[in-house]
Amino acid sequence: MSEEIRCIARFKIKPGQLEAFRKVAASCLENTKNLDTGTLQYDLHLDSEGSEAICLERYTNSQAMIEHIDHVGAENIEGLGATSEVSVELFGSPSQTLIDRLGGPGVPVFAFVAGL
Repeated sequence: MSEEIRCIARFKIKPGQLEAFRKVAASCLENTKNLDTGTLQYDLHLDSEGSEAICLERYTNSQAMIEHIDHVGAENIEGLGATSEVSVELFGSPSQTLIDRLGGPGVPVFAFVAGL
């Protein structure tokens, strides 16, 4: 069984906050590119109205995602929260430490069942 963790981070951008959200998201991406060692995918998608965004993320394992959270940094995490409503869904078998870092038992986790 793979240790890979996938994540969908959803952002409902607050009215009037699109440009501020874009700046914070750019900073998150820069930190991810320059600092992360176990990030396999980090792709941000924005809807046509600029009101919602989704980031598709893949990590080698739970520790790699924890490293990513540390590298993004508290200031950027606060900025995402100030400019959008954030929710996260995890796919795979995340460690309890990762689940706790993301807010505890309320974080949806989807276990792999079957696929190609």
